[in-house]
Amino acid sequence: MRALYRRYPGRLLAGYAAFLFAALIVGSSLNQSRIEQEVSVNLEEFAASFEPLISHALIARDRLELERLAQALRAGFFIKAVEVTAVGGAPHVSIGQPYAKEAGVLAFFMPDLPPHVHPIGDQATRVGTLVLHADHAVVGKMIHRGVIRTFIYATLVAIIVLIILMLSLRTRELAQARDRARTALEEIQRLEQTALQLTESIPVGTYVLSTNRQGVPRFTFVSDRWLKILDVERASVMADPDNAWLQTHPEDYAQLVALNLEALSAIKSFHWVGRVLVKGEERWLEVESVPRPLPDGGHAWEGVLIDITAYKRAEEELVRLHERLTALEVEKTRVEERSRLLQDVHDGFGSQLTTARLQAEQGQIDHTRMSEILQECMADLHLVVDTLGQQDVSLADALTDFRFRTQRRLFDSRVAVHWELALEGAPEFAPDQTLQLLRIVQEALNNALRHARASQIWISAHWHPQDGLTVTVKDDGTGLPQDLLPGRGMLNMQGRARELGAFLEVVRRKTPGTAVTFTLPVRRQQA
Repeated sequence: MRALYRRYPGRLLAGYAAFLFAALIVGSSLNQSRIEQEVSVNLEEFAASFEPLISHALIARDRLELERLAQALRAGFFIKAVEVTAVGGAPHVSIGQPYAKEAGVLAFFMPDLPPHVHPIGDQATRVGTLVLHADHAVVGKMIHRGVIRTFIYATLVAIIVLIILMLSLRTRELAQARDRARTALEEIQRLEQTALQLTESIPVGTYVLSTNRQGVPRFTFVSDRWLKILDVERASVMADPDNAWLQTHPEDYAQLVALNLEALSAIKSFHWVGRVLVKGEERWLEVESVPRPLPDGGHAWEGVLIDITAYKRAEEELVRLHERLTALEVEKTRVEERSRLLQDVHDGFGSQLTTARLQAEQGQIDHTRMSEILQECMADLHLVVDTLGQQDVSLADALTDFRFRTQRRLFDSRVAVHWELALEGAPEFAPDQTLQLLRIVQEALNNALRHARASQIWISAHWHPQDGLTVTVKDDGTGLPQDLLPGRGMLNMQGRARELGAFLEVVRRKTPGTAVTFTLPVRRQQA
């Protein structure tokens, strides 16, 4: 490579620069198109998913709810700012400050991302407009990473091309030097006869590769089994040692040449594992030899060649089965995660909305009840978003957020909710575990409000290093009936507790009311 660089330095640099420039243009164009499509789909999905909620808020002229929804929308990965405008004027909500794409050296590669406009409609009537502005800072980082990645790939390809060119020149030098090995013919023939007597009965291919004082290589002995494994003729191999490896797999040839040159130049052992193509069939070989000095100043590499195709096939099958098993485990995890999310949606606001729709179609629901159902759905949606949307939220933080939303929900109610949180030293819980626990608390709270007609509710959460986590929801309502049959809510709480490895107890209090106690032992939590 040094000789090539000294001879053509200008051409090499110009070729590398041209190749790098073309690779950057093509790679960046493809990267821009992909990112533009990803941003467009992301913005449209967020707009469509929030359209019903924004429509209801616009119709109700609820600016506070609009601001809350806009904040939730801005949590989108590609969203920088959100604007909501009602048809006919106020209310108007604007969250975040959009800005133009950043200038700089890589500004040329930044795509043009206009604001995404989404009409908000209630059935066939348009009630407002939602405008989403993409976060150019996030997109810019992705573009910058793409440009750098393209630069690295192009550089690696250029280096590989130069290495292949160097190996080609080196191979030509070896071919020109083979004639200088003829001076040791008599010694090589004698060694061949000796090796033949010793190795013909060995169930592997054997060979001797010798070099003269100048380092020119030539085969002086090859066994019949060696010739059979490689499917080559003895005369051809003896005339030119390169003919022994003409059937080497193209992907392994460079490695074989490099290892061979290293062994010859450093006078050290040779070891290679690779593939050859014999009569159209791919076979794996292991070749190993060690050098010894010759009287004339040269060296002889005496080695063996073993067909390890069966071992490699078994190894590849094990790798394939392992990859398949890993893929199945990953898919199983995804399915379980998807099922848990669907179950949360179904058990929460999905079930409530379905019931409300059926009652509305039958004329069995009034405006007040519909407002209560929608409020409960929003609280349930916030519960899922606040818990699963943050990977580092603690149980104490999640219960604090739930407490805040509950107090806002019951602000105008005559029900008093008393809280007691003592979770110092509590371990971290996964987001899905925290959500399951909050679901149990939410269901117990809703039962106290809907069925027990309670005026006082006590919610406590305590962590004990020896006993574990204990969460209790008590009320002063009518209490459990004597002939109570567990309904879906009760069964859901029991099922969620079992999934967490916890215990759930629902009992009538000595004083009027009901007590729901959730207990997660230390050993279960640590498992």
